[in-house]
Amino acid sequence: MHGDQLKLIRTRVEQKAHKHLPGTIVTDNKTYLHVACGTDGFLVVEHLQLAGRRRMDTETFLRGMEVVEGTVLG
Repeated sequence: MHGDQLKLIRTRVEQKAHKHLPGTIVTDNKTYLHVACGTDGFLVVEHLQLAGRRRMDTETFLRGMEVVEGTVLG
């Protein structure tokens, strides 16, 4: 995933205080993929697509791709 274009197809906002830098990935690598926004919420990724790949839900994506928690999107 490093350096690849990632399209976020469906997301939602979850308000929850945290101490991550904005853009930091938070995941369990099984069921959820969140991106920290500010200090009071997350962008919850529900469906996404890597360049050249099909659209998929987060759980399907995480079964085939290991995401490093703490990575900051740029």
